[in-house]
Amino acid sequence: GGAGEEAKPKTAFYANTAVLELDVGDIQTALKDPTPIIIEFYAPWCGQCQSLKANYAAAADNVKRNNFPVRVASMDCDDEANKEICQQFGVQALPTIVYREAKAEANAFKVYEGERTEEAFYKFAVGLAGDGVKARPVVELTDQNALQGECLGFGGHGMSTVCIIAFLPDIYEGGKSARNSYLATLKELAESEKASQDQGFLWTVPGAQAGLESTFGIEAYGYPSIVAYLPEKSAYIVYADTLNADDLSRFISSLRRGARFKSSGALTAVDAPKWNGEDAPALEEDEFSLEDLMGDD
Repeated sequence: GGAGEEAKPKTAFYANTAVLELDVGDIQTALKDPTPIIIEFYAPWCGQCQSLKANYAAAADNVKRNNFPVRVASMDCDDEANKEICQQFGVQALPTIVYREAKAEANAFKVYEGERTEEAFYKFAVGLAGDGVKARPVVELTDQNALQGECLGFGGHGMSTVCIIAFLPDIYEGGKSARNSYLATLKELAESEKASQDQGFLWTVPGAQAGLESTFGIEAYGYPSIVAYLPEKSAYIVYADTLNADDLSRFISSLRRGARFKSSGALTAVDAPKWNGEDAPALEEDEFSLEDLMGDD
């Protein structure tokens, strides 16, 4: 699993999952590949292996879905042909999980000693991927294509579990330096949340998406405001507190623990001009002569 590989259904144990099944015939080829790899040595009759199976397979599926450069693999040590390989890896108890980091020597495996939950396996795989995991982009919401591509599931990322929509202040409030500061915070948030890959990040400005502002009641909160929108449930919640990456991360974490969302219905964005990255243009001032002000008297 991972790096775009298709799982090989060699056994019934991990059939129809993204776990890459290895055997004596392809283990050496797998070891020559420098891509990071996690290998679980198991036996179908092993009770702990059976308990571990769902978490390991779910993590592998998630790694593959996000196309991370990590292989999540397994080897059946109950298969007579594989037993010598299992012995070479020092397997004395089942399941045993080992891993090799990027750029390590072919046989430089370490024993995995972390938790055996789906989340723990997945986060460990993301850590092995390192720089191969890219943060989701922060996209200006200028049309329906942007909304679909980053949030509703018609773009390259698939439907986001949570769509973060930032309503930033007008360019005249602080100029481009203030706006770039807000955007930098959103990019920092996207970077900190890149392991999940299930959030889209969008931003817009006052009046550009008036329909969405009305739907979310942004006028009552002011700018900047952040909306967390759940595409699958057509529901939202507004965050209008301090706009910094740490507080926003805590906000997103609170969503995972359960939060009270409001129903919004389906979203539609309209075409809006894209920010050119420049500062606010100077306001034109009307000129009045002293005679104009004093009148004819």
